[in-house]
Amino acid sequence: MSTTGDDFEFTVKFANNCLDDREPVVVLIGWSNAHERHVAKYSEMYEALGLSTLTFLPRLPHSYYVYSSQALYLPSKAQQLLETIHDLNFDDHPVFFHIFSNNGAGFLKEFLLLNKSTPSPDALCISGTILDSSPGDHTFLSIIYYQLSRPDLLRLFFPLRYLYVFLGTFLYYFAPPFGVRFPLKGLNTYFTKNQIPHPVLFLYSRADKLIPYLQIQSLIDARQRAGLPFQCHCFPDTAHVAHMVKHRGVYEEKCLEFINSCLNI
Repeated sequence: MSTTGDDFEFTVKFANNCLDDREPVVVLIGWSNAHERHVAKYSEMYEALGLSTLTFLPRLPHSYYVYSSQALYLPSKAQQLLETIHDLNFDDHPVFFHIFSNNGAGFLKEFLLLNKSTPSPDALCISGTILDSSPGDHTFLSIIYYQLSRPDLLRLFFPLRYLYVFLGTFLYYFAPPFGVRFPLKGLNTYFTKNQIPHPVLFLYSRADKLIPYLQIQSLIDARQRAGLPFQCHCFPDTAHVAHMVKHRGVYEEKCLEFINSCLNI
């Protein structure tokens, strides 16, 4: 089952014809500019393991910023996700989140805030979260690298592309224009202060140019100091959200181990 829109898309894939109440469900939240074909290999991985998936692809209207009039974009999509989970009766199953990059982490932040404010029994009980290449606080170099890799900028004439990147980076760091907000900014700092309450698996890389691995490591250290459950694996050579492409076997093993450990708690 698939539903699409201009700025939102979700796809449901059932591993079995009859969904058992004890069968886990994995909610996949894609990275910026991700399409269904990009995330399909992850849902296929879970389907092969006998798990059903719900894929959501939220997209900020302007890639990484919104105007003040669009400030409720992510909260409204979080509400839509919660309603979809209830409509599909997935709230009767162990629910896991698999989050990609800061786009997914920003969405997770809004969903957890919404879920925390939702009275029981409508609040969702989350069994665990997998964080792939997130969350991070953008550095000066990483925001430049991110903008240069954006598909929409690659279509611009060469000088205009670099002018756009320069202006965007300057505004992001030094002079945010009036009426513009950056909902994906400072996510590592936020999650360090507001730790995810359920178990977390961190999958990250020393070679990630967008999210420096030391930022993820600092979040892991803070989680360890707080005595909160977590697992982690640092890949030595993979690019941003590309760990499964290069190390599929290890990636699948870590995800399955994490889910099984959460179910056995």
